[in-house]
Amino acid sequence: MGALLERKEEGGSIGDLLRKAALSLEGSSSPRLDSELILAHVLGCSKEDLVLRQNECLPKAIVQKFCLLLKKRRDGEPVAYITGEKEFWGLNLYVNRSVLVPRPETELLVELALDAAEGYPGKICVLDLGCGSGALMVALGVELKKRKRSFKITGVDISREALEVARENLRRYALIDYSLLIEGDLFVPVFGEKFKIIVSNPPYLDATKKESLPKELSYEPDKALFSPERGLWHTYRIIKNVPEYLAVNGIFLCEMDPSKREYISSYCSKLMAEGRHKEFYNSLSFFMDLRGDVRAFSLRS
Repeated sequence: MGALLERKEEGGSIGDLLRKAALSLEGSSSPRLDSELILAHVLGCSKEDLVLRQNECLPKAIVQKFCLLLKKRRDGEPVAYITGEKEFWGLNLYVNRSVLVPRPETELLVELALDAAEGYPGKICVLDLGCGSGALMVALGVELKKRKRSFKITGVDISREALEVARENLRRYALIDYSLLIEGDLFVPVFGEKFKIIVSNPPYLDATKKESLPKELSYEPDKALFSPERGLWHTYRIIKNVPEYLAVNGIFLCEMDPSKREYISSYCSKLMAEGRHKEFYNSLSFFMDLRGDVRAFSLRS
């Protein structure tokens, strides 16, 4: 971006800025898209509008602001934190550095939960453990409202700051009256309650491998990314306790590290051998994402 930075005081057309910006983001897997999202944010327009305005020349103040934000991206900061927005399930969510950036892979949990909901008549009570930005809560809520279902979604997170982000996203999509947010550690705040559907995207990265991970992850909250015991401590805790919180014929859906399939299978076998909820743990199933990676598993009561 050297050339662009040198000329930023002169202004420039949108098309010209985007071409040079994309070339400067050679470390990104999507340099053109990143550039478009950042410029659309600066201009307060949609990414699609940039195509129609590509010959428009921008004032130097706008170019300067764009260059400053582009530098953040070159330094490794995720686009979502730069713009404060991230698309998930076709919805535009608010995000900041208190929460993980919602990822397309997590949409698999939405698909599986909605499929399960089709088999449940009446009101559906849903629990999202470690709700973070509220991405799962919002996506499920929007879809269940479209289908004119009666439902209540409870979100639990240990981070008060994350809950504020989730609350904003629920407000944005008129879901406040359909939801409840509680600060606390996993099942502790909902002790004694039962849910038809429980979803979770818990921390599942191995902290011992932190240095080898992409730089972008260093901007995201460690406590939402990393878990002890090879990244499995939170997942094991949930698996062990979840039968007590599922209603009859309920389902638990959880995102996972694709490399941990055998660990999760072995842990469920261990719990069965101890005489714990044998039918429940024997129901273990795995699901692949669009890339063909094992990204989620389910357990049914």
